[in-house]
Amino acid sequence: MVKLVQDEVKVLLVYTFILSVISIASFYLVPLTLTSTGSIYADYYAIIYSNLTLIEKYVYYVNEAGKTMLYRYWDAPLYVVNDSSLTGDPYILLLGISCPDNAIGYVKDARGDVHVFTPLNENTISLGISGYINSVAFNNEAGCYFPSGVPLGEHVVEFTFKLVPPINIDSNSEYAHLNLMLADEHVPYRFVKIELNGFKPYKLFVRIPELEIKSYADNVLITGSVPGNTLLEVELVFPKSNIGSASYIPLTVDDMLSRVDKANANYYYSYSALRILYYAVAAVLLVYPIYLVTKYFRVGREKEYIVPEYVSYVPNPSRKPWEVNLLFYKDVLDMDENALYSTIMDFAKRGIIEIRRADSDDVVLYVKEQRIDTLDIYETRVYRFLKSYASNGVFSFKSFSQLLELESKANLRSARRYFEEIKSIMGVFPEAKKYARRFIEPRKPVSLLTIFIVFVVFTGSLTLLSLGREYGLYPLGIVAFNGVLVLEVLVSYTMPSYVYGRWREDYYREKLEWQGFRNLLKDLAKLNQYAPQDLIIWKDWLIYATALGVADKVVEAMSKIGLKAPVEAYVPIYARPIMVHTMRVITASSTSSRTGARGGGFGARGGFGGGGGGVR
Repeated sequence: MVKLVQDEVKVLLVYTFILSVISIASFYLVPLTLTSTGSIYADYYAIIYSNLTLIEKYVYYVNEAGKTMLYRYWDAPLYVVNDSSLTGDPYILLLGISCPDNAIGYVKDARGDVHVFTPLNENTISLGISGYINSVAFNNEAGCYFPSGVPLGEHVVEFTFKLVPPINIDSNSEYAHLNLMLADEHVPYRFVKIELNGFKPYKLFVRIPELEIKSYADNVLITGSVPGNTLLEVELVFPKSNIGSASYIPLTVDDMLSRVDKANANYYYSYSALRILYYAVAAVLLVYPIYLVTKYFRVGREKEYIVPEYVSYVPNPSRKPWEVNLLFYKDVLDMDENALYSTIMDFAKRGIIEIRRADSDDVVLYVKEQRIDTLDIYETRVYRFLKSYASNGVFSFKSFSQLLELESKANLRSARRYFEEIKSIMGVFPEAKKYARRFIEPRKPVSLLTIFIVFVVFTGSLTLLSLGREYGLYPLGIVAFNGVLVLEVLVSYTMPSYVYGRWREDYYREKLEWQGFRNLLKDLAKLNQYAPQDLIIWKDWLIYATALGVADKVVEAMSKIGLKAPVEAYVPIYARPIMVHTMRVITASSTSSRTGARGGGFGARGGFGGGGGGVR
């Protein structure tokens, strides 16, 4: 005897496998997506001298056609070196620009004036070039314009700037404070190398913290990679004497060192907390499928029974077909239209109705008089339904569908009433769940309260998106992981109630027997072993096969052994498409009218500069 593989184990394995794939894929794909360079990215090299000269080198990698500009813009005011009307506020001067041979250098300064640097005859071409640059470039932008488009591949652009930043000076200290934001909106920087030359910093902070810092005698090297639109900022405290005669805007600040420490401590605490939360949510995501398996063995695992894989008898002939459909097919708290069709077939067996074929696509039911008190609660619903829509005691599925289609289109209230009435006999009726609890204590892997809490946490995590680019991928990563977790919890809630539920008394054995019986009905080779003369057996099996959703297999097996299918077999064959069409028409009619509606500071992002490298 082969031990039957339990339905709940099969279902659990399928669900946990799918959720495990989603969890593992999310764990790798979320950070990969957030840090992906895409088709356009750059390597960024910068040297910042203590005289506040900045040399930047961008190695752009362009693998997307249709681009015309490689640029670098600033949030701070940008001017050209020969500008004679500079203000007393912090600003940046462009000292030089180096473009590829087939490109033209330009600047659109803080006032919106365009300056074109080209060896060609400016009188003949610069006016048109200036007009185009003016129409697309940002203020405070320097870059290289390619009249024929940026060729695919690698391109090197170099800038030399003179920084005139705000520098904090504390009269009670020998140190100065500079916070320089090199980028916050930019293409992905695949590789970053920043050299601080001559500063000899007393304190140094970089955003983002994952960047590597190496200190040497006269300079500091900062290396790493920075995802697109992520803050790249250098904040340093250095001896005042190092700055020499460089131009800057002095700002007097009291207690400078403690303010620097406090601002950066708050940032690093927040950053560390987000990083921990990011990996914590990722861990929950990875552990969730394991939790489902563990919970099954703790609360859902049933007592083991040895039941044949194929059961060649009706396990419990006293069980009504609709009960079998409710308890032993799909979810234990679910019924479908097969409950109606199998009950009609059972009525014919018991002489309550007579079934006849009317034509090639309809069956009619001759409904006889019957005492209601001899029927159970669901059978009463079905009998009254057939009786109320019968004409002179004859119910036709086709005529019923035509009647409902006509009246539903004419009267919205009738459409809704028909919809509820049919749903009560083709789905779970109000008393069904209470009845099912006599046999099983149904249980989901997660409660509705858990779903609510997970959804609230996800909604709350959306506020992290307002934290800004100084926290790298972590805010968006947390939101993404929480979103996937919400999805997984919702998916697991769709798991049938019997997986984690516990069957009462000895009903679990009966469930396994019905499962084995359904296996037999699905297997044509097994069914063909039964002789044509066993017509009574075939009729009984057909009723329960309908309740278990495999009537078509029994009819097919009967035809293979030369046995004509009984008229009862045509109930699900003809009634199903008619009822599906009817429900579709009613649903469309009942919803058709529902239109319209009712009723130069301290810490992260405190730096001077901003902007970054881009491609358009």
